[in-house]
Amino acid sequence: MDGVTGFDPDHPKLPQIPTKRGWRGVAEFQFEIMLFLLLLATFVAVRFQDSILIETITLKPGSSLFTTRYFGDQPQGGKSTVTIDPAHSLHWRCDLRPAYAYPYCYYELLLDRKTPDKGYDLSRLESLIIDLDYQGPSDTFRIYFKNFDPRYSKSGVPDSLKFNKVEVSARPGHNLVQLKPTDFAVAEWWVTQNKIKPELSHVQLDNITELQLQTGTMAPPGTYYFKVNRIELRSRVVAQATWYAAILAAWAVLIGAYLLFRILKMRGDLERRRESQAAALRLAHYAEESARRDYLNPARRGPFQAGQRSLRP
Repeated sequence: MDGVTGFDPDHPKLPQIPTKRGWRGVAEFQFEIMLFLLLLATFVAVRFQDSILIETITLKPGSSLFTTRYFGDQPQGGKSTVTIDPAHSLHWRCDLRPAYAYPYCYYELLLDRKTPDKGYDLSRLESLIIDLDYQGPSDTFRIYFKNFDPRYSKSGVPDSLKFNKVEVSARPGHNLVQLKPTDFAVAEWWVTQNKIKPELSHVQLDNITELQLQTGTMAPPGTYYFKVNRIELRSRVVAQATWYAAILAAWAVLIGAYLLFRILKMRGDLERRRESQAAALRLAHYAEESARRDYLNPARRGPFQAGQRSLRP
C-alpha cells in the first residue's frame, strides 16, 4: 500500500455500529402495543373487579371500630338477662324467661365512631358475612341494621332509628351467615309506631349506626349462647354499572382518538401528495421552458445542434 491514507483491500473490515432500527420498529407498532395493553387492562378490570372495587370492613373481638351495648326485655316487664364474657367482647349468654309474652335479648355493636348519629354508608353493600358459634333452643335469630336519618330519627331515641331486619336460620355449632341487602326488610312495627310515610318505609343503609343481633321471633325460654368470630361488611367502592361504563368510555376514547389520527394522517398524506404533484408539474414546466430556451439560443446549444441549425436553408 502506497502511503498511510490509501485503501488496503486486505485490511480487516471494522465492525459496523448497530443502528436503532429495533426501537424504530417498536415505535411503528405503538398503536398495536397500546391496543394490546388496553385489552389486557380490560381483562384485568373485568376478571378481578371484586378485588379492585370491594372494600371490606371487618368487625372482630378486640376491634376499635365499635363499642357494645346489650339488653334483655326488662323495659317491657320481662326478666330475661344478658351475661357477657369479659375475655371475649363478642361472646354473650342470653337467658330468656317467660315473664314477658315475647321474651328477647339483644347485643348491639355501635358503629358511630365517636361521632353522634354518624355511622357507615352501606348503600353499596354487597354482602354481610357473620361467622359465629351458636347454641340455643330456637332455630333462628334476628339481625338488624339500624339507620339514622334526621327525617325520621331523633338523636338519643333508639326506637326512632330505622330497623332494617332479617331473620336467619341457625343450627347448634358453627354458622356462617351470608346476606345481601335484598334480604332485609323494614320492621312493620317500626313503620306503624313512628307513623312513617310510604316513601320513607323502604330499606335504607346509607347511615348505619348500629348492628344488632337478637334472639329469634317467638323464641322459647331457655339459655342461648352467641360467640361471634367475625363480621364482614363488603361494599362496592364504585357501582358495577359505573365501572363497566368507565371501561366502555376508555374504549370509546381510544377508538375516537384512532379515527381522528387516521383522518388527520389521511388529510396530511393528501396534502403532501398534492404538493408533490404540484412540484412535479412545476419541474416539468421548468424543464420544458429550459429546453425551449436552449433550442432558441445557439450560444447555449452544443456544436452538433448548432451545426444542424446552420445546414437548414
